[in-house]
Amino acid sequence: MLPTVEYAHATLVSTSTRISLFEVDCGRKPRRPIVVAKSGNLAQNMTRSRKETIQLAQRHLRLAQERQALYYNRGRQQVQLKEGDLVYVDSRVMSSELGQPDYDPGRDPNRNKLLPKWYGPFPVEKRIGENAYRVALPHRYLARGRHATFNVDQLKLSLDVPEIFRGREIAKSAPRLYDEDGERVYVIRALLAQRRRGGRKQYFCSWVDLPESENSWEFENDISHVSHWNKLLEAFKPKRRRASSARRRR
Repeated sequence: MLPTVEYAHATLVSTSTRISLFEVDCGRKPRRPIVVAKSGNLAQNMTRSRKETIQLAQRHLRLAQERQALYYNRGRQQVQLKEGDLVYVDSRVMSSELGQPDYDPGRDPNRNKLLPKWYGPFPVEKRIGENAYRVALPHRYLARGRHATFNVDQLKLSLDVPEIFRGREIAKSAPRLYDEDGERVYVIRALLAQRRRGGRKQYFCSWVDLPESENSWEFENDISHVSHWNKLLEAFKPKRRRASSARRRR
């Protein structure tokens, strides 16, 4: 069965060259069981046939390249940027530097569908060659050796803000963090209250980027490992003193 499959693959006519791989490699058509060998000038015929085969393959490859270029350029827009223009950078080349999971929709569409498609805008510093530009990225975006030069296909020009929207305050949101498995990491904003359950201390926590309805009681052992734990406790001390004073007055 395997030799038959190999034979079928080798004799399959290519869409680009319009001849089989066997003809390109060997310079002749593959021999079939019903083909009867004929005498003649085998060497001359083989040389001529091989030359014609190579020329035919090259001609069809040129036609295929022209056809592919036509299809590509049909949907391509010629973008010319200048120094000072504000541009967005494709997140597929920026995600790893921002603590996001690698942007790969083909691997798991549900993993990345809510992540931003573009980051920015950032000002253009300089044009590099025909199709590349150097962008003035903030220092935190340049982690892990990230260069600041991008192909024009990885950039999107930022449109000017309409007059009606100028001066409006834009709500700020903290950057979302993800662990190595792509799961979102939730950050404690503040400790609101304290109690004991089963002999263990609990804190009522508010979370960054979540509404008050998502506030929850968490055991101290589950949250005390965070890097800003001491700051959370310092900020909570006045609240604890006020709560103690209120209980004493009652």
